[in-house]
Amino acid sequence: MSRAASCRARRRNSVRSPWLEVRGELPPWAYKGLVALGFASLFFGWWWLSGQSWINPVFVPAPNDAGRYLVVFELLAPNGTVLNTTKTEEFSVA
Repeated sequence: MSRAASCRARRRNSVRSPWLEVRGELPPWAYKGLVALGFASLFFGWWWLSGQSWINPVFVPAPNDAGRYLVVFELLAPNGTVLNTTKTEEFSVA
C-alpha cells in the first residue's frame, strides 16, 4: 500500500471534530467577554493602523482625531444638524 493510500484510509476512518458547529449556549460572562474582546481588538487595530506611516490619515484618522471632530460638530450643532450654522462656513470648501 502506498503512503498516499494509507493517508486517505486514515482520513476516512477518523472522526472529524466540527469546528463551526453550535455546541450549546454561552454563559453570559463568556458572551460579554467575547463582545468586549471584539470591541477592544477593533479599537486597538484602528489605533495601531492609524499610527503607521504608510496609512494616509485622511482615510484612517487616529481615534483621538475622530473624537475631536465628533465633539466639534456636536458643539456646533447640538440638535444634530450641521447645516445652516455660522460655524460650518469655516468647514465648507467653496
